[in-house]
Amino acid sequence: MSINPRAAELRHLIDHANYRYHVLDEPTITDNEYNALFQELLAIEAADPTQQTPDSPTQKIGGYVAVGGLQPVKHAVRMLSLDNAFEDADFQKFVKAIEAEMGIDQLEYVCEPKYDGLAVSLIYIDGVLTRGATRGDGETGEDVTHTVRTVKNIPLKLRGDFPAYVEVRGEVYMPRDGFEALNQRQIEQGLKTYANPRNAAAGSLRQLDSTVSASRPLEFCAYSLVGAEGIRPKTHIEAMQIIQGWGVPITPGLEVIKGFEAVKLAWEELLKRRPTLNYDIDGIVFKLNDIELQEELGFVGRVPRWAIAWKFPAEEVDTVLIQVDVQIGRTGAATPVARVKPVQVGGVVVSNVTLHNWDEVKRLDLHEGDTVIIRRAGDVIPQMMMSVADKRIPGAKPIAAPTHCPRCNSEILNDTDLVKKKGVYVEVTLAYRRCQGGIACDAQREEMIINAVSREVLDIDGLGKTTVKTLCDLGILKDLSDVFALTYDDLIKVEGMAEASVNKLLASIEKSKQTELPRFLRSLGIREAGETTGKVLAKTFLSFDQIVNKSFDDLVALEDFGPKKAGYLVKAFAPGSPVLEMAQRMLALGVTIAPVEQQDTSLAGRTYVLTGTLSHMSRGEAKARLEAKGAKTSGSVGKKTTALIAGADGGGKLTEAANLGIPVLYEEDLMKLIS
Repeated sequence: MSINPRAAELRHLIDHANYRYHVLDEPTITDNEYNALFQELLAIEAADPTQQTPDSPTQKIGGYVAVGGLQPVKHAVRMLSLDNAFEDADFQKFVKAIEAEMGIDQLEYVCEPKYDGLAVSLIYIDGVLTRGATRGDGETGEDVTHTVRTVKNIPLKLRGDFPAYVEVRGEVYMPRDGFEALNQRQIEQGLKTYANPRNAAAGSLRQLDSTVSASRPLEFCAYSLVGAEGIRPKTHIEAMQIIQGWGVPITPGLEVIKGFEAVKLAWEELLKRRPTLNYDIDGIVFKLNDIELQEELGFVGRVPRWAIAWKFPAEEVDTVLIQVDVQIGRTGAATPVARVKPVQVGGVVVSNVTLHNWDEVKRLDLHEGDTVIIRRAGDVIPQMMMSVADKRIPGAKPIAAPTHCPRCNSEILNDTDLVKKKGVYVEVTLAYRRCQGGIACDAQREEMIINAVSREVLDIDGLGKTTVKTLCDLGILKDLSDVFALTYDDLIKVEGMAEASVNKLLASIEKSKQTELPRFLRSLGIREAGETTGKVLAKTFLSFDQIVNKSFDDLVALEDFGPKKAGYLVKAFAPGSPVLEMAQRMLALGVTIAPVEQQDTSLAGRTYVLTGTLSHMSRGEAKARLEAKGAKTSGSVGKKTTALIAGADGGGKLTEAANLGIPVLYEEDLMKLIS
């Protein structure tokens, strides 16, 4: 293929115009001039399709359809969420914890608006946008490459000098004026409107047809440089400047600030400006500017210790309480759900408010027909703040806690817990109430099966909520084991199930019979036996039979296992228990648990601290490799430190180690440890 020089020139001119307009906010040509260039390039590519390159600006028009739905993609580095601060004290606690661990006062922070949109990862190979993915659960997202290509200010090709591999993360959002125009078009076309700009942005980006997303007013703002071969910026602000130099839009006017007073001032100023902005934000993200300190602090669970989102106050409105229903969960929890007259709070229409427990109903002094105050905590979860007694209808009935399950009529009793007092476990009563029906309760049975067949557990594709509820109503599913006895004749009775979908579901059930021990344990619906518990049990005891035969004392001695969790497991696996009998039926019906591989624990009992720059890998990867062999890692040198592992420019930790007599290892020693 010979390259048309004019097509190449037009791509360059349009890319430059996009950069000046979307990134620098300094347009150099008029809209008419831009449109003329764009139409000329379209004409050249239409006449000779070989001239259309993957990074051509014309690709933003859309036209690609994701046949078969959005595909899952694994993130090389987890996409993390953030801890939230709602009060001054929350943020001060965050700052003091870092300063105490680092031994540094007045640390530098970068403040960024917390855009209310959809987090995405963009990967560029040799400067060309190659993949776009949503956050998903942090480890696995959805491939939305076809729609991110249509976002107006996302460059299809990076500018200047860039490495072979780049990963940038940020937020796709919809400006307020664009959102209002979109909803107006939806109304004119007789289509459903969106509740808020965030839902509109997420719905647009997850379209299968990229022509739809191309017609939506989406924008992108980068907030993180995750991967860039050969580039190691020292600060977050430097990383953002590098991203901007490649033509990727970042938040304008990023600031580096020091100390709580400056942080509070930045938060207050943006809160004042919030109503005037053309996009929704629900707070400010404060990040430690020093990347080396970020790496030392690391993560707790799924959140970084070096960043926090300080949320803005939520909106509050009043409405009328209609009634309080009882919602029965998969483990019998009887949760009060307030049904209220629909009201808009923070851009979302709220008609249901989940209350934590029945003590909260009592605390709020709720009566039928009360006027109540609703707020959205963190602009996300609706909360009921209070009832307005002055507006109460005379003779209104107080809301009482239920005594029997609305689904199975079993008793509903207060939950209990075991607390150790003076060396003896004592039972105490909790505020939470629970249906005592167990899997004999159809509500618990349905929710337990729905959870068990989900992608995160047994991953039975095609067995959704509606199908499970129908099969339970027909009396075909009495517990989870019945799923593995389903036949063609059972499934063809379900409304909407054709022969092809029945055969596909049966194949999916057959495939799910090959499972792993943590997933199998999680599928049984035992209280407090979720993903983490299943992994700990599998790593410790290696087989289901071993777990079943363990005593209360064996289980309570495990890391992060309290008497309550141990008690639930012992009760679940007692001879003749419904849970154990169900598990045994599952195994008899062909469910096979893969053998658990022995874990490498060669570094168990050791604690390492890393400092300086490593040449073979990042400190984060080194920590993960050490922890995979059973070691613990820490951000500070102490008496319990086994050794300090020092890279180039080790800094003050070398002095601390020398003062405490802690051995110092170097990168070649690290490579031997993790090999």
